[in-house]
Amino acid sequence: MKATMIKKINLVVSLWLIAIIVCLCIFAYELDVFGCYIAAIAVGGLLLVSNLITIISGITTIHQTDVQSKRQYH
Repeated sequence: MKATMIKKINLVVSLWLIAIIVCLCIFAYELDVFGCYIAAIAVGGLLLVSNLITIISGITTIHQTDVQSKRQYH
């Protein structure tokens, strides 16, 4: 249950961060401001970190569930 909630929250946060990155890139292109590109890269880094954390927590949860199910059958 906890893993499902984390995945749903990560999906919502990821979509918002992608929308922010797109807006920053559009502003940077239209206004010719290099700082917006840097801000988009920083937001992209946050997006990458949040997705990596979710993937790692999902892998560890699957591993823990697998170990527990093996113990029940032996």
